[in-house]
Amino acid sequence: GGRAVRLLPLALTTIVEEATGRHRFQIVQTADVTLALRFDQGDERQRRDAFHLAEVALRRHLAHHGIVHARMSLAAEAPIPDRRSGKLRQVVVAMGVETSDDPDLALPGRASESGFARSGPGTQPRDRALHEGH
Repeated sequence: GGRAVRLLPLALTTIVEEATGRHRFQIVQTADVTLALRFDQGDERQRRDAFHLAEVALRRHLAHHGIVHARMSLAAEAPIPDRRSGKLRQVVVAMGVETSDDPDLALPGRASESGFARSGPGTQPRDRALHEGH
């Protein structure tokens, strides 16, 4: 195992919104080092263009926190609302059969000095954790 690098979901969604101008998407962690982005608007070319803009912005942000080996892909499916609440959760972990409602992201990285790596009562409920581990 490695140390967690905690990233706020709001930071990740803001990065994608600002890079793409879109508000309806999901960032889905499908494996330890893999993120899939789901977009539901536009034709295939528009979705690919949005993905590339988001990927560049997310990679820059993740690299700033020492996470440099994440794999990213454009998911074929549209964003999927939560099956219980019907709300669209923009940051989701789907690494097994079940999709967690309030998950942690877990990607290899190093803990940064910025406070994202801090763990404690104030950091856990809404943060997503990116873990280093090779």
